[in-house]
Amino acid sequence: MARKHRSESRLREEGVPFIRHLPRIETRDEVKLRTKEEIAYRSLALTVVTAKAVGMRQPSVENAVKQLGLAPHFSRRERGFILDPTPPHQDVVHFSWSGEAAWPLFWALGFVDRLDRPITVVGERDLPHAVHAVQDHGAQPYIDSARLRALDEVLDQIDLIYRYHWAVREAWLRGHKMPAGLDPGVVEERHHALNWLAVPKDEQPDEWPDWDEVDTST
Repeated sequence: MARKHRSESRLREEGVPFIRHLPRIETRDEVKLRTKEEIAYRSLALTVVTAKAVGMRQPSVENAVKQLGLAPHFSRRERGFILDPTPPHQDVVHFSWSGEAAWPLFWALGFVDRLDRPITVVGERDLPHAVHAVQDHGAQPYIDSARLRALDEVLDQIDLIYRYHWAVREAWLRGHKMPAGLDPGVVEERHHALNWLAVPKDEQPDEWPDWDEVDTST
């Protein structure tokens, strides 16, 4: 319960509404983190997906997928988008948000120092350049240089974003202004990514949710 209380104290300081009976999340005794390699490949897949959505040309996308060995690491929906040279506009818009999901994974891998409040979007327009930078060295050096954060750090962020997401959804349902400047798109994508990171200890990898199936209910 200490984690829940810390999150509520922060929300109170920021002026974000919350309800005390929103339950706690899973504890360190119940979940574990996915492997560093899996998280790294997921972050790269999301980066390439976003890069395509914001303008990377199809030949460059295909080259990045090949050089980084990403083909097995896309979700079903992502794979369809990546392979389609002229995807529907609604898919382009949808996947342009994937950079917001990549950001907490960069944080979990130690490449980002901190996760700021979810009030502004990251610089998606810079992602094509980031893809090219990783391509120059390959996926393995990227994986090797990652330093996975402790489970408790990740659980702190999962608990906090869970409560941010409740506040955003409650405001939307009631037709209210988003509280404390929260960006609902950033909140949703961050919640998705952070929930994907932690998996039940008592389940096998083939039982873990696919990226397209991650639960972000509040």
